[in-house]
Amino acid sequence: MISDILSWFLANFKWGILFMGFYTLLTEAGNLLPRIRVAVQPPRTRFGLLIPAHNEERVVGDLIANLRTLDYPQELVEIFVICDHCTDQTARIVAEAGAIALVSEGAGARGKGIALDWGLNQVFALRGREHFDAFCVFDADNRVATNFLRVMNNHLLAGHFALQAYLDNKNPKTNWVTRVLRVEQRATNFLWHGGKVRWGLGNYMIGTGMCIKASLMAEAGWKVRSLTEDLEMTIKLALRGVRIWWVEETRVFDESPSNLKVIWYQRQRWAIGGWRCFGYYFLPCLWGGIRRLNIRLLDIAIYLITPLWAVFTLLYAILNLLNGFLHFYSGPADPFLFWFGIVFGILYTPMGVLFSGLPLFANIPYIVIYYAVMPLLASAEQVISLFRLNRRFWFHTPHKDKLDAEIKL
Repeated sequence: MISDILSWFLANFKWGILFMGFYTLLTEAGNLLPRIRVAVQPPRTRFGLLIPAHNEERVVGDLIANLRTLDYPQELVEIFVICDHCTDQTARIVAEAGAIALVSEGAGARGKGIALDWGLNQVFALRGREHFDAFCVFDADNRVATNFLRVMNNHLLAGHFALQAYLDNKNPKTNWVTRVLRVEQRATNFLWHGGKVRWGLGNYMIGTGMCIKASLMAEAGWKVRSLTEDLEMTIKLALRGVRIWWVEETRVFDESPSNLKVIWYQRQRWAIGGWRCFGYYFLPCLWGGIRRLNIRLLDIAIYLITPLWAVFTLLYAILNLLNGFLHFYSGPADPFLFWFGIVFGILYTPMGVLFSGLPLFANIPYIVIYYAVMPLLASAEQVISLFRLNRRFWFHTPHKDKLDAEIKL
């Protein structure tokens, strides 16, 4: 009986691999379509800038100074730092820098999503629900391109309600780890986000560099149940019929972890949140997509099976290896699947590097390391996180690196 199940899985899972492969290739092909542009508008949007922070005294002052230099009328901008149970000098530094510190103390649950919802309600209490036209969310370690608010103003006035800026690496040259993460980030930006926006699909919030209409925030709040508040808000907005636009005309620079231990804990949170979002929202997105004939909801449903897909793919690889010794399945060889996997795997990240403008040959060592480390790490995290779904602790990623000297805002 078990042998029959394993044989069936080995014989048929290849169709799932082919489906996901062609789906990814089709998404990437969107980069060949014309770039979406919006008209330049005079600055009219009043922005509230939200920065959730937990013990960020080393970096938050630099971000506030950076936001003060954005090419946008400062009378239309107000900065709020949500000091989430800080035990350092974050609140003092924020006040000295001229921003408003919203200090959350006492008992109760912590985490970025909870802090954002609490901070948003504090802002509404201070300024009212109609004072701002839009809110932008940044992490305390970020640096922001000077044209950020002008670009967001253009999109908002074009009728776009929810926006995600291009996210780049702030410290790509710290060590080999950050160089590998830059390769991964660039491939994701250009092959995944770039393809989706050109096909007319919805994109995804990625935690920072987000901009959302204030009326939508007042209506929906930032109420989430998982550790990945950005993904959960993406889904909740999509279920409301709100499309998220990827904005490639501006950038936010985020500090990459510089050691594997921090990556492990950070991505464990992502994996746990991904499983929880799968449990909460897969069926509503799938059914909503079918019932409404909504391709964006169906696209999100496909994205939500990523944790399950990673586990099945790892199982498929292990069973193929075991089958070489135990011979419980003797089906015909499938050279097409083999070569499809090889060619797809080899070309995916290099194509992203080329699209992004990074020099390919200089990054080949980091592409090789990425292939050797990240897929295995991701699969292991998905499996381990299955046994930690009740974990609700928000692991704080420590930040300390400055913006790379060669990056111009």
